[in-house]
Amino acid sequence: MPVRSDVKRRGPAPRTTARAKAGVQPRGEAVVEKILDRAMSIFLKHGFDGTSIDVLARETSTSKATIYRHFPDKEALFTAIVDRALKQFRQFPDLTRCRRSSGRDLMLDLATQYLDLILDPARIALSRVYIFEIAKFAELERMFARFDDRDAKTFVQLFSDVAATDLVAIDDAARAADTFWSLVVAPAFLHRLLRPRARLPEGYAEVYIGTRVDEFLRLYPAKR
Repeated sequence: MPVRSDVKRRGPAPRTTARAKAGVQPRGEAVVEKILDRAMSIFLKHGFDGTSIDVLARETSTSKATIYRHFPDKEALFTAIVDRALKQFRQFPDLTRCRRSSGRDLMLDLATQYLDLILDPARIALSRVYIFEIAKFAELERMFARFDDRDAKTFVQLFSDVAATDLVAIDDAARAADTFWSLVVAPAFLHRLLRPRARLPEGYAEVYIGTRVDEFLRLYPAKR
């Protein structure tokens, strides 16, 4: 007997549909997010070898069975954490927030924004883990390479946008981006990476940024 198309379905809506409409995260996804959130700080603090599933279960308030239900082993959990962190850390300066009164002001604001992002403590901690653990995980190397390639393209595009402001004499965005990284970003990043407890003198950041930006502008002069 054919079903009449004009008969309305009665009864409550499917539970999954109701949860989706309400924006409620499925339980499985919520558990995974909880594990990833808490496990990241544990791995960053103790490293891969210093972290066990027992420690993870205890410090994430999760049973070992629950962890293994979502991640087959510690390596899979660690890889998922790094992949998630890399996506979260893919941030770049907002050129619209930079002053346009002069080329130097533009580059100072650009440098300040980028160093604030790149020197974030969690990002530095992740970089340390990468350095120490990369030899053990081919997948980590592939993940970082993938994100490095994307970030490099985005960074070059940023300097293409700087060139378009006509405030700085840039004729090769890729070379300018590489120069800016080498002169301005890399020294500060390596200092923070290798000397995490070092205290810098008051006002050091402003002096450092100004000095490095001026070195960059000697190669790519400000037009005004």
